[in-house]
Amino acid sequence: MKKLFPVFLIFLGGCATSAGKPELYFEPSLERAMEIVGQTREGRGLLSYLDKNPVSVKYSDSISGPWPKFNPAEKEILIPENVRRSDVLAGLLIARGLAEYRVYDSLNLSETLAETEEIAAVTQAHIALELGLEQGALLGSAAGKAALSEVCVYVAQGPEKFSGKILAESLSPNAEYQRPLETIDGAKKWLGRVKDAMAEGTLPQLLYERDMERVKKKTLTQARADANSARVRSADPESLWRMQRQFFASAGKTLDEAAALGQKTLEEDLMWRRRNSALISQRLAELTWCRVSPR
Repeated sequence: MKKLFPVFLIFLGGCATSAGKPELYFEPSLERAMEIVGQTREGRGLLSYLDKNPVSVKYSDSISGPWPKFNPAEKEILIPENVRRSDVLAGLLIARGLAEYRVYDSLNLSETLAETEEIAAVTQAHIALELGLEQGALLGSAAGKAALSEVCVYVAQGPEKFSGKILAESLSPNAEYQRPLETIDGAKKWLGRVKDAMAEGTLPQLLYERDMERVKKKTLTQARADANSARVRSADPESLWRMQRQFFASAGKTLDEAAALGQKTLEEDLMWRRRNSALISQRLAELTWCRVSPR
């Protein structure tokens, strides 16, 4: 299934991308980090997906952390430059970025949702617990502290608190990561607004207002917003209605699939917790920082 029509992709804040298939070449420190990730079952699954569906992974000083950043427009995963000296930490961020990318790519989204970020965080937590964390080596960076904090909540406070923490972070303003992220419910409500605007003949204005919100968040340039507006205003009514029918069928299905995947991930996480209860208890005993740090 191809990406949805670019103008209507505004409901998720994205646009179609023409990035080509990247070469699977990574600098040595990233290779080492990926080898560490590959020591775990879920990590091997991520690397297998990367091999079949290549995406660029590289360090970048354009983000300060503490998370990786998946950039759909360039089809690249950015890892904060300041984690370069820790192969384990770089590996955890690569795993999270790959998990985020896998959801985006497999569901044909235009950008990540708050719920898909939660899926990626669960994957990272599993890999971190399987590998084990040397807390002393991670406390020297914001990314390391963030990873430890998430693991602490995962092992000490349970799935609801963990989900709440990840969603709260996803919905908090952060210009570097184009946050707050859209939620599935928010995206569905946006679809309803688009449908009403089509019936009322106010779609061009609604889409332009949405784009201007994205311009303020720096997830879209003013030039792109103006081009989108011109494209919608120049389309004839018949074409708009045809695009609307195609769009709602595809977008609604995509959001339902994203919701189903999120629910499946949470159910599988509960089973993972039961299977690995001894490991969780062991890691909690090892991570003394969990008992003294604020979460």
